[in-house]
Amino acid sequence: MIARYCVLIVALTGYAAYAAPVPYDLIPVTNHMTEGRWAPACAALADGRRALIAGGFNYALGECVSSADIYELKSNRFTPSHCRLACPRDFAQALTLSDGTVLIAGGFNDVLGSVRAAEIYDPATDSFRAISGMNVPRELFQLVGLTDGRVMAIGGL
Repeated sequence: MIARYCVLIVALTGYAAYAAPVPYDLIPVTNHMTEGRWAPACAALADGRRALIAGGFNYALGECVSSADIYELKSNRFTPSHCRLACPRDFAQALTLSDGTVLIAGGFNDVLGSVRAAEIYDPATDSFRAISGMNVPRELFQLVGLTDGRVMAIGGL
């Protein structure tokens, strides 16, 4: 069986995006995100049909944002999430966990600098909830899910 992947390309303005199963041609997305965002946290949701795009830096506003959008592969559309990150940030990392929720950790906030904040997104309730943060603030790092269910943050600033 050949695995199929979807690539989602999002412009900084939120007004241009393309999705395509690799290696096929790019297909214009039929609508736009809530707002333009640079360096958001992104993760494919466990159902394999949607992706979470949260936070990022909005150049038009000149600040980090806390909004989130869900991209739906079948409809090829963005849907605004009804919730917001507790900590607006860019350069955060997102990882889909075995229970279907998404961990969003770390990043950079334009007021606080590097942050240790962590939140869980639950796609079943379309909600974020804050959890204990990382031991040290970091941005530009990677999250890795371990086989025992723990998550390791590697590298970063």
